[in-house]
Amino acid sequence: MFDLCQSKAVSAPDLAQALKSCPADGEAINPANGNTPLHSLCLNERCTLRMLHTYLDLSPGAAAVRNARGQWAMHLLVTNPSMTAEMAAVLLLHTPLATVEDARDASGSSFLHAWINFGTRLEVAALAAILEGSPSGLGIQPDARGTSALAFLAASGLCTEDLLACCLQHCSMAREGGHMWEALVALASNPHALSSGTMSLLLTHSKEPARHLLTEERANPLVGLVLNPRLAPGMLGMYLDHYSSHGTAPVRWDGALRRPRNGRKAAQESSGGTALHLMARKCPVPLHPTLVEAYVARCPEALDVLDLHRRTASYYLASRADASTALLLATVSRPPSSTSFSFFFLGSSNLLSRTAQLKAALLGVAESSSEPLPSQARDGALVETVNRTRDASSQAESCSRHTQEAPSKYKLRVNSSDSAMTAII
Repeated sequence: MFDLCQSKAVSAPDLAQALKSCPADGEAINPANGNTPLHSLCLNERCTLRMLHTYLDLSPGAAAVRNARGQWAMHLLVTNPSMTAEMAAVLLLHTPLATVEDARDASGSSFLHAWINFGTRLEVAALAAILEGSPSGLGIQPDARGTSALAFLAASGLCTEDLLACCLQHCSMAREGGHMWEALVALASNPHALSSGTMSLLLTHSKEPARHLLTEERANPLVGLVLNPRLAPGMLGMYLDHYSSHGTAPVRWDGALRRPRNGRKAAQESSGGTALHLMARKCPVPLHPTLVEAYVARCPEALDVLDLHRRTASYYLASRADASTALLLATVSRPPSSTSFSFFFLGSSNLLSRTAQLKAALLGVAESSSEPLPSQARDGALVETVNRTRDASSQAESCSRHTQEAPSKYKLRVNSSDSAMTAII
């Protein structure tokens, strides 16, 4: 019977004939792994809905047997690329699941976790069949690591908005507690599934977590969000509009690794700062100015926050390889406060020393009033400041005068790709 169920030439008539001739063979157990022939059939890519009907009609007890790993036949069927929603529904009708705990194997994973983890394709119809045929709450049932199937889905590269909507529709309890927050953390770090639709769907039902949770490095979705290459200004704005306080409150980030000593791996140290610091330091793709504008427009006080190295986010933005005039001007939608004014220019000195156009633009902003500079007028302001009558000689004289008058605390050693110099603002 095992050979027949594993054969690539298996058929429903052959199964019917074998089970009728010896019904006990349908519930036989392999002593090596505890599988029944039904387990083997569910793994066979030649398995069809008719074969499952035939097997379960003649030997229904096989569906109630767990193997040595605590897996039902359903755990194996969900990993089969030939599985359909109808096949899942039929097998679940014969699987004795009194509570949601019964859906877990010996390792703590439910067959929904297995489907998300090993499925070659995730279809809404199959997900609906699994959730409808299982006890309520399967979508938020955690595995051994404490990860719910909902968060597992949000972290999957095959996740879509329709799949998330289907899961939430069948798991109304997911909207309570920290289940939605956990899924939001997983989605924010997913470079395949993050989109305006998926983000909006989870934010609609998310609630602000306990404040102490934000001290944990991996508990804040903003950590993964600002490093996600799929992040768009609209997505960032959507999140910050929902949780504006999370964009400026200093949160422990992953920090920088210190140089190992004596061949031993050094521990990580937190660099502090805001998510804008983290985005400026570690974003793997070129930063578009509109992305920085979206952040600064909603959390302008983030520009005043210093990390543990006493540096502003503007400093790291200016140090990026893709730093540009437009990128730095995106941080001056309002003039810096008096407390961070010098730090703002010190952080920008690397770019200022090499870009006269940016220097003129930023000096023009610094000399303006305290009124915010509208983004739509920024291009015009840039042209106006660049066209000012500041020839090379007057700029050199000005720099010389500032060099003599500036206090030592405003001197900064700048290491650029072109040269090393002391920039004085």
